[in-house]
Amino acid sequence: MRGIIAAGGQGTRLRPALDKCQQLIYDKPLLYYLLTNVMKAGARDIFVSCNPLNISAAEALFKNADKEFGVNLTFSCEGREPGPAGVFIKPGVREFIGNEPVCITLDGIYNGGNFNQCMAEISGVSVGATVLAVQEPDPRPYGWFKMDEYQTVVDIIEKPKFTPEPNCLYLVQTGIYAYGPEVVDYAEKLELSKRGEYEVTDLHKLFLQEGKLTIQTLGHGKDGEFMWNDPGTPEKLLWLANKVQSIQKLTSCLVGSPHWQALKNCWVTADRLLEICTERQGAMYYDSLANAVSLVSEP
Repeated sequence: MRGIIAAGGQGTRLRPALDKCQQLIYDKPLLYYLLTNVMKAGARDIFVSCNPLNISAAEALFKNADKEFGVNLTFSCEGREPGPAGVFIKPGVREFIGNEPVCITLDGIYNGGNFNQCMAEISGVSVGATVLAVQEPDPRPYGWFKMDEYQTVVDIIEKPKFTPEPNCLYLVQTGIYAYGPEVVDYAEKLELSKRGEYEVTDLHKLFLQEGKLTIQTLGHGKDGEFMWNDPGTPEKLLWLANKVQSIQKLTSCLVGSPHWQALKNCWVTADRLLEICTERQGAMYYDSLANAVSLVSEP
């Protein structure tokens, strides 16, 4: 399984901040959460798609990724990336994916419920498209799965215009998808939307038309309450920061920590993580990481 982090967006709703991916969500930057997402799918070779404003910061943040997280990162800001599906037609992506399946994450933050179970299932994807979805009371900011009377998906509508019905939930796309290597061929068939972007919804429609679209619905599960949101606005950034703080204080585990995920994946050792934490003692994130690692390392 290959991984892709789509970090090339402009983050216009967060201006005057110039880089959304470096924004702190409580104690760690958004890029840490996104890297953790694809690591949960078992991806160790990861393509980080950046824009000219954030590539230097991303490279600096992850300069020791192989030693700290056990992953190999490739950075790129070559070519324009109008929309998430545009990542697949960027220079070098076809060669990066090769004959491997790929998991791509946009800017969503996830925790709890059946999320880990769904990511484990995504790691086994070999062909087609698998989309993580959630039930939302308002589908208008998302790609909405239109169903027929038998609850079969018949279409995907990007940012639908209708007024939601009260007390009704709508199944919508989140920001994690897995594909077989043929996704590059599908993406090359896309045309720019009216918004001037290559829409991931249009990409998924191509898979839907051929009966190759699978939906994994996220929600409550064995890991307790499910949490998901995209940090696209200041209000959502604040909500997510408070939510992550609450979860970490209650559980002593870290949300969106690539160090912690690397330990769970057996890609780094507890001793190595404790060395890193000792070197960076005094920063909240590393102090919390040291505490979490110590707890699982106790005999």
